[in-house]
Amino acid sequence: MTAAACRDVALGRPKGTGIGAPRPPFNATLALHVGDISYSGPNSEGNTTLGAMLWDVFLAEQECLSSAMPYMVAAGNHDVCPAAIDIDGYTGWCGGDSGWECGSEYLARYKMPGANYSAPTDGYKKTRDCLATYHSVAARYWHSYTYGPIRFVVVSTEHDFSPGSPQLLWLTSELATIDRKATPWVIVYGHRPTYCSGIYMNQCGEEGASHYMAATLRRRMEPLFVKAKVDLVLWGHEHAYERIHPAINGTVVGRSTTNPAAPINLVLGMGGADSSYMSGWREPPPEWIAHREMSFGHGRITLLNSAELHFEYVAVDGVVHDEFFLTKGGRRLR
Repeated sequence: MTAAACRDVALGRPKGTGIGAPRPPFNATLALHVGDISYSGPNSEGNTTLGAMLWDVFLAEQECLSSAMPYMVAAGNHDVCPAAIDIDGYTGWCGGDSGWECGSEYLARYKMPGANYSAPTDGYKKTRDCLATYHSVAARYWHSYTYGPIRFVVVSTEHDFSPGSPQLLWLTSELATIDRKATPWVIVYGHRPTYCSGIYMNQCGEEGASHYMAATLRRRMEPLFVKAKVDLVLWGHEHAYERIHPAINGTVVGRSTTNPAAPINLVLGMGGADSSYMSGWREPPPEWIAHREMSFGHGRITLLNSAELHFEYVAVDGVVHDEFFLTKGGRRLR
């Protein structure tokens, strides 16, 4: 089984990527898009008619891929964020990044497992329906599903995940009840990363910095991932590729990908959206950085068997720029 993974693709990007090209470059059976789907909200500047049109154009560009395999998504800030939403003590976590869509266009086009959201019968009106759409329980912004021997757990980094919140209670229960005999692999994905080293408003900064999103997410979610022995965690938001050594609370606990003591985190923000807003990397690189680069491409996950997985970062030129084998329970079988 092979899956393609990326995020932040965006409408009509001239660079293009493997996953967004007219024909998939390999025989994938599943596509994962980890938030910030079309960027219609920022481009429509609150014009909901124009926003809907941009979504339709984007989906037409992706049709050859999404019609060939399941196309599974997570919510990003540009898909769902209304204005002035505070999360876990962080003021303005959501700052109107969806351009008043607040998830309405996202939910109209993607029905993820368990979702039964219905738009207002008289049509979506941004000033009336924005917050109700964003807070909709029926939308199932966080959910899980099984695909072959993999249990995928999808979180929303754009909704409350503080202690006692519905999402964190659900995540705790979901990870604790996974049958690892039926699904020996567990992959979590969401939009904003727990680890990143790019420079942009210090969103990758440590707690106490002006923007410490990564540290906040790490404090709340990572202990659950470690306890449940999650294998891979896929993120986006930062428009670059980064692979993180197995780490717990920012401390590297090993550099081997054989029976790692913590999940391997990947930032897959290289789907095609503009990376010029990032002004560079934190230097020197944090100790947990295994590989990082600013380029366009996609991730390729190939499940070899119940004990071994192969990950490749394939750049837009078709060349594999980074790869590793994740092995559980002993030596590599290949």
